[in-house]
Amino acid sequence: MGCNNSTLDRLPAVALCRERCKFVGEALRESYALADAHATHMHSLTTLGPTLCRFFNHFQPQPNPTCYHSSPSPPRLHYEFGNYAPSPPPPPPTSTWDFFNVFENLDKYQVPCSPTQNQAQNKSNFDSHNHNEATEPTTHAMEEIQILFQKASDSGNPISEMLHIGRLRYLPNIAVNPVPCKMMHVFTPSKHLNCMESSRKYQGVHIDKGRSYDENLCSTLNKLCMWEKKLYVEVKDGEKLRVLHEKKCRQLKRMNKKDADAHKIDSLEALIGILATKIKISLQVVDKISSTIRKLMEEDLWPQINRFILSTRFFGMWKEMLECYKSQYKEISEAISVDASSFSSKPSNSHLDELIKLKSEVQNWNLSFSDWIYAQKAHVKALNGWLVRCLPYEPEELLDDGTPPFSPATIGAPPVFVICNKWSRAMDILSEKPVTEALNGFMLNANELLEKHVSDLQQKLTLDKELEKKVKILETEERNMHKVVQARETMIPICRENNNVVHHSDLADIMGLLSGLKHVFDAMERFAASITRVYEVLCQQMEEE
Repeated sequence: MGCNNSTLDRLPAVALCRERCKFVGEALRESYALADAHATHMHSLTTLGPTLCRFFNHFQPQPNPTCYHSSPSPPRLHYEFGNYAPSPPPPPPTSTWDFFNVFENLDKYQVPCSPTQNQAQNKSNFDSHNHNEATEPTTHAMEEIQILFQKASDSGNPISEMLHIGRLRYLPNIAVNPVPCKMMHVFTPSKHLNCMESSRKYQGVHIDKGRSYDENLCSTLNKLCMWEKKLYVEVKDGEKLRVLHEKKCRQLKRMNKKDADAHKIDSLEALIGILATKIKISLQVVDKISSTIRKLMEEDLWPQINRFILSTRFFGMWKEMLECYKSQYKEISEAISVDASSFSSKPSNSHLDELIKLKSEVQNWNLSFSDWIYAQKAHVKALNGWLVRCLPYEPEELLDDGTPPFSPATIGAPPVFVICNKWSRAMDILSEKPVTEALNGFMLNANELLEKHVSDLQQKLTLDKELEKKVKILETEERNMHKVVQARETMIPICRENNNVVHHSDLADIMGLLSGLKHVFDAMERFAASITRVYEVLCQQMEEE
């Protein structure tokens, strides 16, 4: 009875509701993706600091090993009464990275020396101790950098609470068939453009902690998803009734012209009356659902965007991160200026596993940072896409990305529409490319250092089958890492040589890695300054609204 789904799908109101369902659902999914990316990136910050410390501490000049035949310390005696069972021997040292320590056997080998050599050895140890004191600035810098990484990670805790990271999620099935309503004036806030003026009172007002704990952005978007789906179903059913009502009205008009049977005309008029009643009820339901959506928007969504995202969460986090990266850049710059000649040109055999660990951590930092920024952009873009489609204004055309070429501020839209639109546009302009390029430059230096040293070692280990086997394992890990990088080339810009990247002309040594790290912190500081400025401007505009 009436029209089929394909006809309904092309109706403007149904199409609009379908678009609203799609964008609010995407905003919810992106909020979950943001939660995952945020947790991953914050974790990468906590693990990168210790890895940097271990790596660069390994390359500090160490004292020469003492003679293997020197008098060992006397063993400690443990007396136990009543139990004469000897203590079990300590377990052999193990490490999750032991299979990377290709050169452990070489490092443990010690050359016998005579008493005369032992005296010379003591003098060498004394000189080495003084040299270690000279390289202390780098050790201190790495310790400070580790602390700053942890501080940067801790600055993201408020975002984690807001997104309820680690909690069970529920994603409603909001997928609908592609559907394109004359009833648009019912569910768009045309007569409620000023209904959210009172929401300004939320600015700067403390929100009850119990409520903010249970009612976060994800839960609000979840509710909006369910109500938008109900609105879509109700509007589609209402449009079906309207189309059928119009069809029966045309039929009644033709029957009256033909002087059809009175009984048939009465029956048709009764049916038209029933349809009109159902349409009226449907309009009331649509209006009630729309009111519920508007209430969620003004009482939950806008305060959360206002306070939890802009005013105290994202803005505060990026301010702290900016200070951390600024301090890290200062620390590494001072260390390079003091310790410029303190490191050897290449690592010792026992330290290559630390280099591989560092490469893995930096690669993880690179990928997690890219995912994190992308998730932030995608989330606000989807949220703005939904809000734009809640406006009563119908733009004449859309841009290539589906965004209307107008600003909600020009039609007097409430603050939530204006701020989210500006937020989305500002995030689209930001580019994390300099950061990823700097990180890729650091990776190039690490690759050159590792490949050069492994190549030298392969020539020395031809007679040792066991060590050859371990070197092959190392090469396999390298190939796996390259596969990860190649798989992400579409997401992360390929490194280009520019002023912010460590060039191939730099020596592939430890100082080259320090210089690369300096460029990374410089790029991170610049990016953090840019995005902090974005949130600062948004907060100023929110105060003006």
